[in-house]
Amino acid sequence: MKKILSVAALLCAVSLASCSVEPEVYAEQPEFLPLPVEVTATEGEFVFSPKSAIDYSADVEAIAIYLDEYLGSAEQKGKIVKPGKPRKGAISLSVNENMDIPAEGYRLTIEKGGVVVEGKDYGGVFNGVQTLLQVFPAEVYAKGYDTPTALPAMMVEDYPRFEFRGQHLDIARTFMPKEEVMRFIDNIAYHKINTLHWHLSDDQGWRVEIKSHPELAEVGGFRGGDSPVKATLGAWDEKYGGYFTQDDIREVIEYAAVRNIEIIPEIDLPGHSLAAANVHPEILCSTSHNGNVWCASREENYELLGDVLTELAALFPSKYFHLGGDEVNMSQWMACPECRELMRKEGLKSGHELEGYFLSRLVKVLEGLDKTAVVWNEAINGDNLTKDVLVSGWEDVDACLDATAKGYKTIVMPAYYFYFDMKQSAAEPGFTWANTFDVKTTYSFEFDKLGFTPEQMKNVYGVQGAFWSEVYLSSKPHYENYLDYQTFPRVCGLSEVAWTQPEKREWTDFEGRLTGAHYKRMDNMGILYRAAAPEVEKVKYITPAVKFSSSMTLAGRGEEVITKYKIGTNAHTTKAPKVGDWFLFTFDNVQEFGSVEVITGYTYFPDNIFTKGIVEVSADGVNYTKAGDLLNGRLKFTPSGKVKAIKVTNQQGNTGMNTTYLQALQLTAK
Repeated sequence: MKKILSVAALLCAVSLASCSVEPEVYAEQPEFLPLPVEVTATEGEFVFSPKSAIDYSADVEAIAIYLDEYLGSAEQKGKIVKPGKPRKGAISLSVNENMDIPAEGYRLTIEKGGVVVEGKDYGGVFNGVQTLLQVFPAEVYAKGYDTPTALPAMMVEDYPRFEFRGQHLDIARTFMPKEEVMRFIDNIAYHKINTLHWHLSDDQGWRVEIKSHPELAEVGGFRGGDSPVKATLGAWDEKYGGYFTQDDIREVIEYAAVRNIEIIPEIDLPGHSLAAANVHPEILCSTSHNGNVWCASREENYELLGDVLTELAALFPSKYFHLGGDEVNMSQWMACPECRELMRKEGLKSGHELEGYFLSRLVKVLEGLDKTAVVWNEAINGDNLTKDVLVSGWEDVDACLDATAKGYKTIVMPAYYFYFDMKQSAAEPGFTWANTFDVKTTYSFEFDKLGFTPEQMKNVYGVQGAFWSEVYLSSKPHYENYLDYQTFPRVCGLSEVAWTQPEKREWTDFEGRLTGAHYKRMDNMGILYRAAAPEVEKVKYITPAVKFSSSMTLAGRGEEVITKYKIGTNAHTTKAPKVGDWFLFTFDNVQEFGSVEVITGYTYFPDNIFTKGIVEVSADGVNYTKAGDLLNGRLKFTPSGKVKAIKVTNQQGNTGMNTTYLQALQLTAK
């Protein structure tokens, strides 16, 4: 690839007049991602200069201003953007509703006389602009691109496979400031994602201002310290959190709308509501203590939630509102006399049917507000939710097949392909319950091979990725931007699954475009993506005979897990830890170690840990010296001498955890 170098060519580029010296073309054919429906190369090129005008029709002025940020010299900013008919040598943006093309489709024409982006609608023009930017050198994404460049002549006719192309973002478990959310919106918009599913409440925090009930965010938006919401998932020694004011929300919505992204808010109900319950304990069943499920029999709950939904429905312009409905601990209802009486009165035979009753009442509230409810796939297990709701099929492919077979319009997002909080390799952070996978697995998703019939495909609304933020806090110290690392390039795979026609998709071709041109683009976008699995030195752990004792009792065969060194298998206590509680590992023989790693909690997840504690070592089993402090429940260190025993002591109580998980020691030879 070459840029224009000769003086004559530069003069030609600036004037756009005929010249005897032709400028060199920057690229014969761009490596587009996602791949368009049809690209036709034509003769010639368009010579872009820093003074090239951007013309636009009034309905896409925001896109013209957006494009102006990427093209042209600093002194030309705002001066080259003009409404009106296309001029010679300009980049022209317009909507043509009469185009014989699906919604969000576009036609991009590059020829000697100029560039035309014509869209079926606003979204079509925006998508066409994203394709146009990919014709430029990757440096265009750094903004202010002002290098005269000849772009190859071509015509691109393109439209999306699915109307809905989504990405979920959880800011409830780990709070993310407005600037980080807006940056994420930019990054998914580059990839023709058109929906942000914004998870705003969960057990760990309530992240959106409710003016009629300000305490939900002002108190429930923080955890630890003097908050009634206990510290969790990191930041154990501080009051941690935050929330979005309604003005913040409006700013983010406007920012996203310019970038053709609709924001669907989620308030997770009736479960995952510990933060709300810590602010208003009365929302729980009378028999529930430290619960996280709204009582289905309490009329006041529906009044409070009616206030919440009414405010948020007015705030978010999307026609959709996500009500949650996943992982409801129905035992809290079954233990509640009032809920059991409600079930008898309404003829409800199961907890799933009671959940359907609870959500149906909120669905009706939303219908009165001109909104359509979205629910996670478990919510339809009671078979008493109207078919008008939209279903997010997350658990697995079978859940998506079930929802589509029942006639529900379904967002297909099975965790085993689209949950981007999963590990990408064994050596990297993340969860493993939906397997370990990278972008290749995401890209491999094919409906026909997974059993979707043509009839079921009529109910597939689109596809969506998800990022849940439980391990964000504990991973932040190790990654410059953990959100980027987990979501990209998997979002790139999602993009092509959602946009590109299936017959045009092929992994080797995609991989070449991704690692070639598109990595360079993402470098300039500022996306700190995960390029490849890290090289990890193979470690051989040793397993010297050890005895285990504790001030707490381990459940089941937990002691066997510890003493037999079953790495990755959890042992846990039967009660919550108090200050001074301890674990003691005493070796049969004195040892010398190259390294020792102590892990409380899960191997990958800082929960059910000693939130504050110390590790001590002893050479004789009697006298101990401090080896270090636990950080997020763990410590790795190199002992300075011989070791007979290792003791781990808890220094913080009342953490809200009812147990402590413990892993086998990870030991290497000296």
